[in-house]
Amino acid sequence: MSKRITANRWEKILQEWKESGEPKASFCRRNNISLSTFSYHIKRENNKESVSGFTRLPVPVVTKKEIERKQLIKIRTGYCTIFLNEKNIEDSLHAVLKTLKALKAYDI
Repeated sequence: MSKRITANRWEKILQEWKESGEPKASFCRRNNISLSTFSYHIKRENNKESVSGFTRLPVPVVTKKEIERKQLIKIRTGYCTIFLNEKNIEDSLHAVLKTLKALKAYDI
């Protein structure tokens, strides 16, 4: 295996390891990968979401006509506009507020 491995390739390698069910050490020996480097990439992959500080939210594509037809709640921030429909509003607002609080976008 070459010295330089791209981020995409590391994702594939880690996926292969997870699917194999093999211990880290034997997988690394078989693929000629340094165990410490492999462990670093596992840790990096596990911390990927928490490092970014963002929470994944589903973002449906809504046309202007659909917005006008539906009853939506519109929240404007300095960075974006968030549209929420009234279905599951509590869950959606909770996720949005949690994310904004984590980003310290406003005080709760």
